[in-house]
Amino acid sequence: MRQFLIRRAITAVVTLLAVTVMVFILARMTGDPRILLLGDQTQTSQEQWDAWGRDFGLDRPLVVQYVIYLGKLMRGDLGDSILQRRPVTELMWQRMPNSAQLAVVAFGFSIIIGIPLGILSAVTRGSAWDYLSRSFAMFGHAAPSFWVGIVLIFIFAVGITVNLGLFEFNTDWLPTSRKEAGWRSYVLPAITLGWASAGGQLRLMRSSMLEVLDAEYIKLARAKGASRYSVILKHAVRNAFIAPLTYAGLTLAGLVTGTIVVETVFAWPGLGLLSIWAINNSDYPILQGVILIVTFAFVLTAFATDVLYALLDPRIRLQ
Repeated sequence: MRQFLIRRAITAVVTLLAVTVMVFILARMTGDPRILLLGDQTQTSQEQWDAWGRDFGLDRPLVVQYVIYLGKLMRGDLGDSILQRRPVTELMWQRMPNSAQLAVVAFGFSIIIGIPLGILSAVTRGSAWDYLSRSFAMFGHAAPSFWVGIVLIFIFAVGITVNLGLFEFNTDWLPTSRKEAGWRSYVLPAITLGWASAGGQLRLMRSSMLEVLDAEYIKLARAKGASRYSVILKHAVRNAFIAPLTYAGLTLAGLVTGTIVVETVFAWPGLGLLSIWAINNSDYPILQGVILIVTFAFVLTAFATDVLYALLDPRIRLQ
């Protein structure tokens, strides 16, 4: 297992270095960074231009510039925002907890809904529960997240009046945006963000369970008189959990950093909304910071998933 984890750690480090090289090259392809940093200050003397080059190491070869850039990254220095004139790290740390909280709630929704429905769909193959579960998964994958968010806002935030004759009620139960209403603020964006992931978990868990339930050792366990509960939970679920585990790891990283659409719809003050602002205002240092954070989240989650693999699958521990 040690060799397996060492190989995965080396792969993670190489991936991070490759992304830093790509980000560095793409940043230089847009032109001299001094042009972006100066902004509208067109009246710049040659002395000021050269001084900026010396201060930021832009008068040195590209290889040396990359080493300087990598050293700053390792110290947590992502540069300053062009428009806000504040460190990018500070701006991102202010928004990251909001994105992380929303992602964790959405991840919990996807696991709590997707895994049990996947098991139920596999166990009751061909029944009404199976068709309902698969319809839930198909709708979650097919419906765009911005459309799901708008529909949920229309139904549960703007409100629909329901008249039942004897009484009527309005469904304006949840806030439309931001996070001032406590836990109620998480409900709509978390469902919007986690529905597609829940559908993916459901489909993967169902297919894995069906494959395991048809295995010979499951038939042997049934022949020995093991209870249905024991066969499903003790034998089938544990062995069918490898594929959903992979998807769960990638999903968590994607939810933390891929909330641009959902945060825009619900005006959620996270990294996604910050990215939209940076794109609209051509604030490239913030975009670079978001890209690096996304990469780090994916690589770290993938490595953690490999560790869980080694703990769950004895075949990997023997490598």
